[in-house]
Amino acid sequence: MKKLLLVMMIIGISTLFLANGLFAGIGGTFFGDFSTNPPTLEGAEIYGQVDLSIFTLQLPIGYYDIASDVFDQYSEPDMFLGLNLKLPVWFLYLRGQVTSPLSNIQAYVNGEIGEDQIYLLTKLGIGARIAFFFVEAGMDGATYISDINMFNPFMFPYVMAGVAF
Repeated sequence: MKKLLLVMMIIGISTLFLANGLFAGIGGTFFGDFSTNPPTLEGAEIYGQVDLSIFTLQLPIGYYDIASDVFDQYSEPDMFLGLNLKLPVWFLYLRGQVTSPLSNIQAYVNGEIGEDQIYLLTKLGIGARIAFFFVEAGMDGATYISDINMFNPFMFPYVMAGVAF
């Protein structure tokens, strides 16, 4: 366990130096049945996201339903906080991200829920940063810690674009 903590700490510290900067953008996670041929797209959740080094803040904005062509804005969205690693490869970068709803984190800290009831959202993606802009695509996944053995990190595709400083 100590070795794992040491490795994670080294990766986190190295990422602080490698993935410096501020990323602010808007993205969408697409939902549907992607196991059929051709895949069917049902809708997309739209969100804003800000990354400051290894820290991430994500705010869901609303849901766009493709069948009815209606955008439903969330009245009281729950903010997601988490960590991300962006490993640079030339002007490209690889992203690994884990976030959890702020209300979920607060409930855990207050002792209202156990650690197995923490909800996690993940992103695995590849992006390009050119000048002051970035574009990124990848896969989203979601699970509770209690269901981590059945976790699939490649559940839904996502795209994101914005500015990078």
